[in-house]
Amino acid sequence: MKNKKKWVISFFLILLSFHPFIQRNKVNYYVHSKKNIENIEPFLSDIYVGSYIIPGVSEAIPSNQILKIGVLDDLNDITGIHAWKGALLAAKEINEDGGILINGTQYYIGLVSEDTNEMDLSATVSEGIDAAEKMINDYQPHFITGGGLTETVKQYIEVVMDNKIPFISTGASWDTLCQNVLDNYERYKYFFMIMLNATFSMNQILKNVIYLANYLNITYGGTVNKIAILREDIPFTLAPSDAFKVFLPYYGLTVVEDIAFPLTATSADFETYWNQIEAVGTQITISMIGMENVTHGPLIARQYQALKPHCLLIGFVNMPSHLDSYWDDTSGACQFEVLFQLYNTSKTSLTIPFWNSYVKEYDTEPLYTGILSYDAVYLLTNAVNESQSFDPDTIVRTLEKINASNPSTGAAGNLAFTRSHGVLAGWPYGYTLLTQWQNIDGTKVVIDGTAETRSLPNPNPLIYPDATGSLRLPYWGINGLLTDPPDPPRDFTLDSDAGNPDNDGEFNLSWTDSEGADNYSVYMSDKNITYISKKFDLLVYQTAASTFSISGLKEGDYYFVVVAYNNTGETMSNNVVHVTIPGGFPFEIVIIIVVILIIIMIPATMIILKRKSSGKEVTSKKEKEIKKEKEDIKGHKQKKPKSFDSSITIVSSRELEEIQETEVEIGIEKEQHSCIVHGGKIVGAIYICPSCETYYCMECASVLKFKGETCQVCKNEIEL
Repeated sequence: MKNKKKWVISFFLILLSFHPFIQRNKVNYYVHSKKNIENIEPFLSDIYVGSYIIPGVSEAIPSNQILKIGVLDDLNDITGIHAWKGALLAAKEINEDGGILINGTQYYIGLVSEDTNEMDLSATVSEGIDAAEKMINDYQPHFITGGGLTETVKQYIEVVMDNKIPFISTGASWDTLCQNVLDNYERYKYFFMIMLNATFSMNQILKNVIYLANYLNITYGGTVNKIAILREDIPFTLAPSDAFKVFLPYYGLTVVEDIAFPLTATSADFETYWNQIEAVGTQITISMIGMENVTHGPLIARQYQALKPHCLLIGFVNMPSHLDSYWDDTSGACQFEVLFQLYNTSKTSLTIPFWNSYVKEYDTEPLYTGILSYDAVYLLTNAVNESQSFDPDTIVRTLEKINASNPSTGAAGNLAFTRSHGVLAGWPYGYTLLTQWQNIDGTKVVIDGTAETRSLPNPNPLIYPDATGSLRLPYWGINGLLTDPPDPPRDFTLDSDAGNPDNDGEFNLSWTDSEGADNYSVYMSDKNITYISKKFDLLVYQTAASTFSISGLKEGDYYFVVVAYNNTGETMSNNVVHVTIPGGFPFEIVIIIVVILIIIMIPATMIILKRKSSGKEVTSKKEKEIKKEKEDIKGHKQKKPKSFDSSITIVSSRELEEIQETEVEIGIEKEQHSCIVHGGKIVGAIYICPSCETYYCMECASVLKFKGETCQVCKNEIEL
């Protein structure tokens, strides 16, 4: 019977790999997390040679010393973006290390990308083909990596095979891609796939679910046998759902609920779904979400935390949940969710160094495509270095030497190719880790495979032995278990003696004892705290004290919470302390400054007023003198000279300007007249003919006098 089980499972899994929907529309139906590849921050030392970027070098490289690698992927999709980032990081490291020496010539890694748009619902397969042709015709790469959606890859891979270019697929997973190598080796031998194939991936998921059910049965007692499926109503989720229904009963597990929700599902809808799942006594719920969906995952997690159904949540497919940002995306509600992914643990000697470098370079954790793309660049570079050749057939033979007896150490694991140019699956080769969002601060752990759990019925050999933690159940428990999980610390209250507002930024926090707590941590943020994030300031970590002193805070608003810990879990204080530190001087100092200013301003104001009064008296006296002088001028009658007297003083231009300025300032003549000579308005001093009272500006009258001319109206002498 046991052999028959294995035969049936293997046969069904092979059929599953050919399922027309297993990869179709993986991402096409979903809300995309769009970010154009041009927005990726370049390295400071990036050099371009033609279309190729040469990261990690400080000066231009001759074009004939570039090992050219093309990245062919959907560069507007999160998977393609991480594929580019992984390749870029590998190229940078290789180039910073001096590149590689090929037949006496130093070569450096150059990268170029082309967007296939393969994850877009509205895209056609021809777009991927066009991208492949453009890359090959315009850039002539030595090698190509990438590929995300199998249905598109299997079309444009034909263009790559036509040109006999070695291609390493980092995202597509259909078994048929590798089957091509077996069926027509001479044509498809240039194709390699380092993504685990669909058959093994499904097999691994099934084994992990069975393992977790057995773990719960043995560890806590009872019978765990009720499984629910919560999935998007899209073709991609149908085949895995059918597989669970067929295979799980062989191991005593039954799918008691299969909910296919629409793409328009809301938070209220998920409340209904979780109530349905709880009503049938579910113990493990498997969620399946489109590869790039960024809305349903957080909605599922938030309602799971709010309603607390008595089951363990397993995220079968939920790509954004693999990233460290998912904790903040769900406001910490993803705590206790179990995932299948590559993660930052010592799978190989390269895993942790790669992970840390990637996070440092891009400020985000990598997706699987980033890790596999990084490994692909190293595989190709090492093959060229080992063979000292760029010849495609030579590179193929060199890559084929990487097998079970001669694996290549990569960041994703120990890589070994099969006859079909896929990678070997299972420990210690290719496998996916079982991880869990656990700690209240957003820490994720790799679940262990201890000796005890490995001795369970149907032990799971895929659980990583050198893990970072053990499975933790939600503290509200699981249906049907005889033993409830231990309680986390009980509720407690936080307080402070800070003023409102607190002027000096110095005060004390204190909190009541939390029953069951071993120690406490204090967090601070500039925004209200509803969950714990790694972005918050950790002021003290796991202290046994129940008080903490704060000092040196500057102007602003501050929020404080305390977290209580024990071996089971953590509990956040049931309240948040908000303290405001005002800006500027304290009120008392402001009052003193105002009084001082008033004292200074009173005498200054009196001086100003006195000066203004004095100025008015001077102006009035001067005005009177000038008015009298004008009246004397108007009433004066000079005798008519017989001839022009050269001794007569002519008013200069400067003197005229002074007279004009004085008269304008004091306002002697308010009424304006026109000069009979130049016809314009008279500004300043006026000459009035004593005979006919014709008006002249002083300048024109002076000129007439100087020339010996007479009044232009009455012909009498100009009497100046």
